[in-house]
Amino acid sequence: MHDNQPARAMEFKSQIGPSFGNNFIIEPKRRWDSATDIWAAYREGAFKPSSRPFLGYLMLLEDCDRSRAPVKVIEPHFPVFPEFKAASYRYPLRDSD
Repeated sequence: MHDNQPARAMEFKSQIGPSFGNNFIIEPKRRWDSATDIWAAYREGAFKPSSRPFLGYLMLLEDCDRSRAPVKVIEPHFPVFPEFKAASYRYPLRDSD
């Protein structure tokens, strides 16, 4: 809040193994749903008078062997870009990042 008006909304989520795949699908969808609701409320004037709020999402990921291992690539409908074929949940795979 800033001057009694919504200014930004931030959500923080942490993830530890072993279910990285399930949570990397589910959690962004939940955030997308929440953001859609907020934008609909803003569009309909629920926050008047206020400027357009900033929405942010940060996901912290456990640094472990499983989060750094390449994810299986399945290409039944279209080819996956080469840079994603060796990607992990902690992309990029370089140790320096």
